[in-house]
Amino acid sequence: MVLPQKEEAQQIINQNPRNEYVDHLLPLFREGQLADVIIEGNSEELISSYLSILSCLMLLGKGYRIQDTRTLLRLVLMNSE
Repeated sequence: MVLPQKEEAQQIINQNPRNEYVDHLLPLFREGQLADVIIEGNSEELISSYLSILSCLMLLGKGYRIQDTRTLLRLVLMNSE
């Protein structure tokens, strides 16, 4: 996996307000919650938390072990093992 450079990642984050991403993902998360695929809870908070984790991973860059996708998805998905 090729990660963006720290400066590039910060620029991308600054150019795209988080609420835009939340708005785009909200229907998907709500549908997933209704289908018992995504854990219960405030959908907007779940999305924000997940995006925060991904943003941090982009900014950490080299020398940091990138988590397995399955591990990251377990934060929001039900029965994801």
